[in-house]
Amino acid sequence: MNGRVGAGNGCPLEVGRRGFLASLGASAMAMKMGLLDFASELFAATPQPAAPRPVVHVVFLRPNADRFWMGWPGASYDVKARQADYTRILTEAAKSLGVDLKVHQTPLANTAAVNSFLEQVNKTRPQGIIATVMHLNHWRDANHLAAKKGDVPTIIFSPMGTSFTGHLQATRKAAKTFVAATQDIDWLAFGLRMLNTIWQMRQSRICVMAGNKTVDRKLEPLGTTLHYVPQGRWVSEYKKLDTTDEMRAIADYYKKEAKKIVEPNDQDILNAAKGYVLARRIMAAEKCHGISVNCLPLVGSRAIPCPPCIAWSRLRDELTVAACEADWNAAISSRLTHLLFDRPGFMQDPA
Repeated sequence: MNGRVGAGNGCPLEVGRRGFLASLGASAMAMKMGLLDFASELFAATPQPAAPRPVVHVVFLRPNADRFWMGWPGASYDVKARQADYTRILTEAAKSLGVDLKVHQTPLANTAAVNSFLEQVNKTRPQGIIATVMHLNHWRDANHLAAKKGDVPTIIFSPMGTSFTGHLQATRKAAKTFVAATQDIDWLAFGLRMLNTIWQMRQSRICVMAGNKTVDRKLEPLGTTLHYVPQGRWVSEYKKLDTTDEMRAIADYYKKEAKKIVEPNDQDILNAAKGYVLARRIMAAEKCHGISVNCLPLVGSRAIPCPPCIAWSRLRDELTVAACEADWNAAISSRLTHLLFDRPGFMQDPA
């Protein structure tokens, strides 16, 4: 299995736990890991709300020529081969991320060509632009693109030999523009992930279980929706849960994998497994990508038999948002890091 996009570049794009689970399924993963009792299908990928695919346009700023006889990066620079490399890296990343990539192979060789592309941008309003500068003398076009593309998030990519520090200043001042000057061409995959993350944050819904009302709140400028549902629903639905083989399998996994069990008894661990199942069911019912419950009052009043700590740990391992105490700030931070780095987050109480 290919472990990362752009392997060997040090970029944090290793396949996350959820991707691993989704690719194997629970039973196959159990065989691979030697955990034959690790049988819950919930530990495989539980479907999350489907979102439209973001559209990202890719353009190349360079002369319409096969060799640059004058100017950097010079005559030894294989123009077609390098553009093919950039296209391959982005295409592979787009497939992995679920991004609709529109690659314009004909270079934007002058201001007129840039203006023609900008007309398309203004009409279609894509979710992102990646413009690779392939010649030192095309920064005027890069600056023009960055200044005139409106509020479309844009990455200006400058591989080695195509810029000095002076060339990079104007685009750095442009709104919603990120400039990447690097010798690491595999970084393009992470750049595409950045644009995808902006889009996915706008599509994200976090279920916040607090208070006694059902109401939506959209956070700007991120665009993430906080979907509030009554805190008491966690209690009422927990009481309705029947114990299933699925829950027992989850509990058995934690008991057998634990190095030592100090306080919890079998029923405590089974109760924790129920919390995981309940969280998944509520997220599915509310079409949310994550959850946060104001659990402290529920634990303190003994309204529930145990806090959802094991459930939250498991959800985070699967790159699903699970935040404590209805803390939406922590929830959206987790969503951001999950999307951007494909790795679990961590939440710690100051006490």
